[in-house]
Amino acid sequence: MSTQKIETKSHGKIVIVYDSNAKDMQIPLFCKECKFPMKTIDDSISFRAKGCCYKCDLNWSYVVEVDWKDATKHPSVVLNDQWTEYIKNRQIQTRPILIFK
Repeated sequence: MSTQKIETKSHGKIVIVYDSNAKDMQIPLFCKECKFPMKTIDDSISFRAKGCCYKCDLNWSYVVEVDWKDATKHPSVVLNDQWTEYIKNRQIQTRPILIFK
């Protein structure tokens, strides 16, 4: 069961009410696995469920050998070539289409 915590700031002019478990619910700016920005609601859902962004979850969580919590079963260890290719593809997808000079 969650409880609420109330804080007042700026001489009582601002009141902040948040869940006491708010630290557990914070989503990082970058995926801890691929290091790419977490931008969508799918990323936050995947982070809460699997601890990674949506694309990492989609591409790797259903591969039998991969386990995010076990460092020896991380995709970069188990499937090194495929992990490297995945990161390269992510980098290509995030490049801008037009480059102005």
